[in-house]
Amino acid sequence: SDPDHGWEPIGGDHPDAVFTGSFDGQNHEIADLQMDWAETDRRAVGLFGLSEGRLESVTVTGADITGGFGVGGIVSENRGEVVASCVRDSDVTGGQAVGGLTAINVDGEVVASSVRDSSITGEEEVGGLAGRTMGLGQIRETFVSGVTVTGNNEVGGHTGGIANSSEVSASWATGEITGESRVGGFVGLDRHTVSGSWAACEVTGTDAVGGFVGEHDPPQADEGAEAVGYWNTEVTDQVAGIGAGSGDVTGLTTDEMQGEAAAENMARLDFEETWTAETGPEGYPTLR
Repeated sequence: SDPDHGWEPIGGDHPDAVFTGSFDGQNHEIADLQMDWAETDRRAVGLFGLSEGRLESVTVTGADITGGFGVGGIVSENRGEVVASCVRDSDVTGGQAVGGLTAINVDGEVVASSVRDSSITGEEEVGGLAGRTMGLGQIRETFVSGVTVTGNNEVGGHTGGIANSSEVSASWATGEITGESRVGGFVGLDRHTVSGSWAACEVTGTDAVGGFVGEHDPPQADEGAEAVGYWNTEVTDQVAGIGAGSGDVTGLTTDEMQGEAAAENMARLDFEETWTAETGPEGYPTLR
């Protein structure tokens, strides 16, 4: 711990200080984590800084984390694995690349993890769960619930920006999303693939604003890139699922997305292996 800035990230912010081990939080709560590195040159702020290891069953609650570039609730830059981990009731604030759970996912995996009832604020590449995922990064079977995400460019309820050959799949997001350009209920800017996911977020923005994706803009050579998902037309208050670009996204009402109706109307979700229709009481589809 630093007396002036609070918690000093495990793994630091230098390539020579990367965390390469394994940490199992065993679902114990790491409560009231305090970090304020905003007025410093530190570029990786979170419980962990740079990680190539495995982070499992880590739960962060009541945190107040502030920095500049690369601010995440659990890990700033993930090059390894984050599994079954959660951030709740926390404030995560930064400049570029800010995410409720991870700021930047580079060739790493984030699986079966969530961010709940938290506030994520930044300027560019700001997301409820991840600020940016890139390289061969994979994020799947994750969710963001009741978050407030605020930024300027590339702002998404789940992920701010998807780049390179990275993919986000089988995930969902609810909350309030506010930005200026490339603002989406699920993803702000998608340059590769988001699939099998849904969003029911209030979305406010000015340029390239969509209920599901703000802008889908893959490189011309990337023929496999796609944007596939569902968005709530009533909650988002947006007339387009994708603000700029195109994709296979479907707008549905709340009734069409909840209960048994969800399995009928959201056929691109895998209800056999991954999703469950919530019927008692009726609700949005949840992950098995």
